[in-house]
Amino acid sequence: MPMHIRRHAKIINATIYLEDNSLVGVAREIQLPKLEWHEVEHQSLGQVAVFKSPARPLQALEGSITWESVDPEIARRTLNPARAVILQAHWEQDAWSEDGWDAGESVTMVAVMRCLFKATELEALKNAEQSGCQQEFTCTRLVQRVHSENEPILEVDVFANSVKVDGQEVFGR
Repeated sequence: MPMHIRRHAKIINATIYLEDNSLVGVAREIQLPKLEWHEVEHQSLGQVAVFKSPARPLQALEGSITWESVDPEIARRTLNPARAVILQAHWEQDAWSEDGWDAGESVTMVAVMRCLFKATELEALKNAEQSGCQQEFTCTRLVQRVHSENEPILEVDVFANSVKVDGQEVFGR
């Protein structure tokens, strides 16, 4: 399959969902988890350089979401650190070329996360201003895909002990 290099792709719209409810106008920003592998260092006598290779475990999948305002219904779902909730992010990524907007290369991306919210930082309360807050979470499952495709680009499931890229186990089984 030929690789299309997208140049000048920009996020133009994003929608966040908690379970099945849209959070348009409620979520200010979301930080998706960072994928970072533990590393194993290899060095031996006469080797010209130290070589670091990825080890099997990923670092904890942690992210955060900043709410525009504190919503009691959202708080009821996210303040219990022992109950996982599904958080989704959908974002349109427009691609541009020298001819202008390239509809064929533009995609809608989706990230679905099973999250345990672990920290809540309430903002200062000020008259005539919204009282938002920031929450941090850890993911036990993360799936990222193009909306129009069935096969995920990335799938990490901590409890199933599985990490797949493009449907293939990273370290085999």
